[in-house]
Amino acid sequence: MSPKVRNWPVVCASEACRLFRYLRISKGPLVLACLALSLQSACASHEFVQLPVREADVYPYAEIKYGIAVAVDEISDPGRINRYFGTDLIQEGILPVEVILSNHGPHRVKIGPADVLLVRGTEVIDPLPVEKVVNGPKSKGLWTSDKTGEQIDQLFADLILKETVVGQGETVRGVMFFRAPERPTPWSRYFSVLSLFPQPRLQLHLVITDLEDKERIRFGPFSLYTKTKS
Repeated sequence: MSPKVRNWPVVCASEACRLFRYLRISKGPLVLACLALSLQSACASHEFVQLPVREADVYPYAEIKYGIAVAVDEISDPGRINRYFGTDLIQEGILPVEVILSNHGPHRVKIGPADVLLVRGTEVIDPLPVEKVVNGPKSKGLWTSDKTGEQIDQLFADLILKETVVGQGETVRGVMFFRAPERPTPWSRYFSVLSLFPQPRLQLHLVITDLEDKERIRFGPFSLYTKTKS
């Protein structure tokens, strides 16, 4: 189970005390009061919520083959992104996509990041390394201690899709992070209407391996309809 991290913008006590003493002497009570309010706001906000656990076949666009259900959940709503990741990743140009697999078939199957491909037309969009993704949540803290930084690293490490063997009756899920395409501006939307060749949608392809028959089973493509950053 992924750890729940609360109030991750943690202020180092010794650093805060030194800063407060300096401001009290040199800057006066008004600046000190403003700093106290900002620190309280930073430390009281941003709480990670675990991704909900659901079977893949309950999703509206799930695909089922040989008793194996696969679903894709693009997490593009700002409210959901902030709850699950502590910051609006879309505004930072990062699109989180959750992959869910439920095995109700007779054989064990295997899935991993190498089995997932995101494309737009003929362009392949590579997943982002988790080290790049965690920089966003960490940067939201005024001071983030080493301990909370490690907790954030662990939280994202637990979320990402890993190579996994899925037995009968089991469900696995994992998130992959991609570079988000920019949201069209009003002018670009106008010209796209006039264009004879509109920009193709993002589509995610997925292939799993049946470990008994050694067969590769294809799912998708799943179309993504995200509204990304401007």
